[in-house]
Amino acid sequence: MSNKNICIAIDGYAGTGKSTIGKILADTIGFRFLSTGSLYRAIAYQCLLKSVDVNNIREVLSVLAETSLDLVYEHGTNTILINGERVLDFALRTREVESATSIVAKYPEVRERVLSLQKDLVSSENIVLEGRDIGTVVVPDAQYKFFFTASPEVRAWRRFRQQQNAGENTTFDEVLTDIMARDIEDIKREVSPLVPARDAIIVDTADVSLCDVIHMVYSELNINANSEDNSSIVLAQ
Repeated sequence: MSNKNICIAIDGYAGTGKSTIGKILADTIGFRFLSTGSLYRAIAYQCLLKSVDVNNIREVLSVLAETSLDLVYEHGTNTILINGERVLDFALRTREVESATSIVAKYPEVRERVLSLQKDLVSSENIVLEGRDIGTVVVPDAQYKFFFTASPEVRAWRRFRQQQNAGENTTFDEVLTDIMARDIEDIKREVSPLVPARDAIIVDTADVSLCDVIHMVYSELNINANSEDNSSIVLAQ
């Protein structure tokens, strides 16, 4: 990583608020933000679109070989292009895509493709990267590392409300089952398992407000924000 660029790595379990907090933080300090899970979801989405069995690695790799992934950064937001076509974020966050993502993300070839995209971004600009192996694999020399956690029940309730707001027909128990299954997949996968970096700051987001978590993370940083005077930065209350 270039000494001129700063990387803030946010790792942790699904549903801990990594994306929301990372995006607000990046906006505040004028960094680019990328939720790396969206790249894995894009691959899973394409597999479902092609009606392939995500448990069959040969079929997944066949889709991967004919799929190009690009990122367009506009107005502070990343838009994923799959074979040159824009894909809306909500299409990547359905329950079906989430379930498929936990499977395709464990394949080394898939992780290698995503890793290459991530490293290209880190080498080119200041960035807040959110995922599950940022501080351990993608950018082990990141200047700032955080690991978010919360109980499965709290995380399932958050995800359940998101899906309800999106009009999905699901139950809390189904979401909790999916969350716990995803945890097992993330922790036990052979390639880049979900573990905190040894120098990461552990953040339990279960009983803390969004604003308080953002302030806590921000207080750990020693960088120039989106203003010449850091004291002028005011986070949303």
